[in-house]
Amino acid sequence: MELGLPSLAIILTTCISATLAVIAWRDWSDRRIPNLAVLLLLICALARWTQLSGLELERTLEMHGINVLLALMIIVPGALKGILGAGDSKLLLALALLWPTDLFLQAFSLGTLALLAICMLMDTLKNSKKQAMDGNSTTLALPEVETMIQRGLPLGTAVSLGAFLATIT
Repeated sequence: MELGLPSLAIILTTCISATLAVIAWRDWSDRRIPNLAVLLLLICALARWTQLSGLELERTLEMHGINVLLALMIIVPGALKGILGAGDSKLLLALALLWPTDLFLQAFSLGTLALLAICMLMDTLKNSKKQAMDGNSTTLALPEVETMIQRGLPLGTAVSLGAFLATIT
């Protein structure tokens, strides 16, 4: 998607990246996504849209309409099962209006898988350290994964991590 002015593109990319970093940290540490951060992402989406001509804007809005439907297909079952909170839902809808469909889906899927892999790696390292200290302990504990299951997936962290991974690949 063409952003118009190069300086605006740099400013928006920096703002989006910084906002996602804040969201990732806050969601991981206390499972809260600040409303101000979600509002800032929406403002960035609107700023991008103001740089588009009529036909480009029409195509972009169609694409983002599909993204909103995809987000709702994630949000509704997640909310009904109690897996997604209000902050997660607001974040997914804001990102649906910000990113193209491929980045939106890649960030969600890559981030979720990467976060699970990181938690499993942390548990494996803790277990190997504990086994080395205890000698021949064969019990396998997964406290990070169990905590994530009990407290819910920090979707803001997952999506932010996924956005970083999707843009570097």
